[in-house]
Amino acid sequence: KIYTSSNSQNLISIGNLSPVTSTLNINVQKTNLEIIKLDKDTHKTTPQGDASLIGTVFEVYNNSNTKLKEITLEEETFKLENLNYGKYYILEKTPGKGYHLNTNKYEFEISKSSPNISIQIENQVIKKEIEINKLFGAGNNFIPEKNISFNIYNSKNEFLTTIKTNNQGQINITLPYGTYTIKQLTTTEGYQKVNPIQITVDNEEKEIITLKNYKINVPNTYTTEKNIFIKLINYIKKLCQNIKLQLY
Repeated sequence: KIYTSSNSQNLISIGNLSPVTSTLNINVQKTNLEIIKLDKDTHKTTPQGDASLIGTVFEVYNNSNTKLKEITLEEETFKLENLNYGKYYILEKTPGKGYHLNTNKYEFEISKSSPNISIQIENQVIKKEIEINKLFGAGNNFIPEKNISFNIYNSKNEFLTTIKTNNQGQINITLPYGTYTIKQLTTTEGYQKVNPIQITVDNEEKEIITLKNYKINVPNTYTTEKNIFIKLINYIKKLCQNIKLQLY
């Protein structure tokens, strides 16, 4: 309720007030942290063998050692946006399948002059040295078999490379994490090939494999003149008997 009087001062005036406006310009700077996961041997985002860089887990900390975020890579490249200005660091918690843990501490600073940071983090794949010793012979007598070729296939049965034994019948090859099939391609004349073998690389302990080619057994077809003569007589007798039966 409003009470007015002609004998008093007006405290309220009826009407619209002019609006009061002001403008505030705010400069918002977008920040961005990019993590690129690489294989240490190839320096590429493509993993080796059956290993995977996807699935690596990182932790992001601020300068007060407070964990801000845990990141699980779903691709080889990851972006974390809108970090405040300040100092941070990254630790790897869990490596991707088939890789060793990267224990390095990656420090960086987000600032007005450096709002976008890109960090490349490499991992060493698990790999194993395979030594193949190739022998051929019979019984208990075997000697090294040189210049014998093998093809290597990955877990998808895709051809990878061809390897060959040296003069000592030996091959040394290093394979990254995964499952492989080795098939003998050539052999010494008169000797069998070994069956394909499968190798699983999931640790770095050297593996030595010995493969033996056995001599192909050839049946004895030697026949003496006496045996030939006896077989011929028996054949003639049987032939004569058949002729008599037909005449009868």
